[in-house]
Amino acid sequence: MGQEVARGPADDGRLESAGRRRLASDVQVLIGVGSLLALLAVAVGLAVIIIISFENDATNDAQRHVGYATAIHEAALAAKGIANDQRGYLLSGNPEYLGEIRSRTEEARSAFAAASRDAVGAAKRDALRVSQDGFERWLQRLNADIAAFRRGERDGAIEATLGSTRELRKTYERSLDNAYGLGVRSIESATSSLSSSATRSVTLLLTYLAVALVLGVAVALWIVRTTLRPAFTLSRNAIEVLTQGRVLVDEDDRGSHHGVAVIVPIEVVNALAASALETQEGLHQSAEPSG
Repeated sequence: MGQEVARGPADDGRLESAGRRRLASDVQVLIGVGSLLALLAVAVGLAVIIIISFENDATNDAQRHVGYATAIHEAALAAKGIANDQRGYLLSGNPEYLGEIRSRTEEARSAFAAASRDAVGAAKRDALRVSQDGFERWLQRLNADIAAFRRGERDGAIEATLGSTRELRKTYERSLDNAYGLGVRSIESATSSLSSSATRSVTLLLTYLAVALVLGVAVALWIVRTTLRPAFTLSRNAIEVLTQGRVLVDEDDRGSHHGVAVIVPIEVVNALAASALETQEGLHQSAEPSG
């Protein structure tokens, strides 16, 4: 007569759970690995978004501030060159200086136009307008002095150049210094803003990576618990059956010995049966309850 394996309440619970639908172990592993890959993809995507955001900020605002300050500086250099060429003409009467004045005037006006395109904010636009108006007033007076010199009024032209015309030049140079200072301060402000934005973005990315690490560990533990642990328990219980089982040996009429039965403790058999059911639940998509 066969020996019946006793079942306790825990075994009944495992048998009942066998009737519930569960995902197969391979599906569970795929879900876990897919979740880890999704976390990695989000981290990479977030890093790319941060990099593109920095590039856009540097390309737009930061470069416009730099362009504004650079254009103002070029306009100031051209204006200084015009003043030097005027003095050279009044001292020598060489007409080549007049050609240099015309060339540098075009350079200064082009620089003012470039600064106007890159001017961000009302303060920069106002400072640029004041500088440009002052430059044009000084240039008009400078041309008048040159015309007087060419008419033979040399002493008057030189006196005006050292007097009223010089005061106009000093006035627009101060306005250019103010406009240039606004550009430099804007560059410093933009650099500080980018630095703060970079710090916030790096903090956000590190926070996400920390959360992703915790989630990744949780997913790994879930895979181990749902897939690997039942298989390990089954193998361990199978080894217990082998190590704790006892073989009954009988002797026949000819003196030969052969095994007639295997005796295994009931608790070892129950443990093996329970782990086998648990492993089966993980290896099959579903198990239909017996009717």
